[in-house]
Amino acid sequence: MMKKLNTILNFFTRPILVMIIIALLAIVGLFYINQSCGGNFYAESIFAPILTSIIAAVIVSLTIDIKKQVSGIQDMIIDTFTSNSFLEKLTDERLQDIRSNAITEMHKQRYPNMQKGLMDKDKEIFSALMHPYYEIYRETAIYYKNKKLDWDTFSSENGARVLYRTVNIQYTIKSPTMDSVEDVADLSMRKCIQKPIESNEEQIIKQIFNLSHFYISVDGDERSDIKDDIKYEIKELESHSDYYNTSVSLLYDGTNTQITDTYNNLKGIFVKYKKSIKVEVDYEIYLPIEDNHFTNRLKYPAKSFRIDCICNDDDNVRLYGELLGTFTENSKIKISHPNDNVISIEAFDWLLPRNGVFVILCEKTSSIDRM
Repeated sequence: MMKKLNTILNFFTRPILVMIIIALLAIVGLFYINQSCGGNFYAESIFAPILTSIIAAVIVSLTIDIKKQVSGIQDMIIDTFTSNSFLEKLTDERLQDIRSNAITEMHKQRYPNMQKGLMDKDKEIFSALMHPYYEIYRETAIYYKNKKLDWDTFSSENGARVLYRTVNIQYTIKSPTMDSVEDVADLSMRKCIQKPIESNEEQIIKQIFNLSHFYISVDGDERSDIKDDIKYEIKELESHSDYYNTSVSLLYDGTNTQITDTYNNLKGIFVKYKKSIKVEVDYEIYLPIEDNHFTNRLKYPAKSFRIDCICNDDDNVRLYGELLGTFTENSKIKISHPNDNVISIEAFDWLLPRNGVFVILCEKTSSIDRM
């Protein structure tokens, strides 16, 4: 603050003050001549031109001297508008606009041929930092390839071979603010299934995709199972894939005021919290036997991430997998195979939204593979 005040005071140096006083006296003299000396030859023909010349000379001198002071004034203005005390007074929206403009200008000056799409990625990453994040994310998927299911009667007595998968997901969501500011996290899930009959009854869908538990604990409170308050939103896929024809989304349908089914015109399972949410979900799902791959992508950034996949009843299977990451280094990723039918994928650094894993179940085809 003192530096800015000194910059302003330094502008009014003694020569500048003297010139300003002379200009003011000359202006007062001209005003007096115009008002009180009408018809006076000496006032109109001699003194008035002299005073006018003095004013013009002072203005020229001030203009020349001001140019010398412009850089100091500019530095003062820049320091003011980029200081923390000024930025702290701005709203989040205004700060984001300033940041976006600064990034754009930097690229224009230093990287004029930078593609706009890359700058948009910067904005996406910054936006992700303003949302909740997973402090820890763990998922265990167990496959069974020798299950049979009669799609018409949903009986496991007879029928075609299917891929049966049980999944346990555990994660802790935290708020970037970690204080009294209330935040909202989306816990919703969406799965694609192969529905064998035309009916969209939830009871029939639950035989293919069944939610066993949905535990949540908000801000350290005792955990509760909201499974009975979850409803299924069932939609036909516009273009049927080789394996799927229906999507199933989990939505909230209860009375807990801390949980809602809509937020910002979106549907899901939205939970209000201040510090953290602990979640544990168990579900089972039947898939066509041909669907031998699975992808899991993150909704929020993750600080610690691990997925374990096991094929529990088939020794003729080898699991392969890769981490789908952005800005990740090999030294911060671990992919392990304790056995051919087991794979663990772990990341020791931050993952971004839509990062995740890809796992595929491959049949061993040669005698060497089976050794």
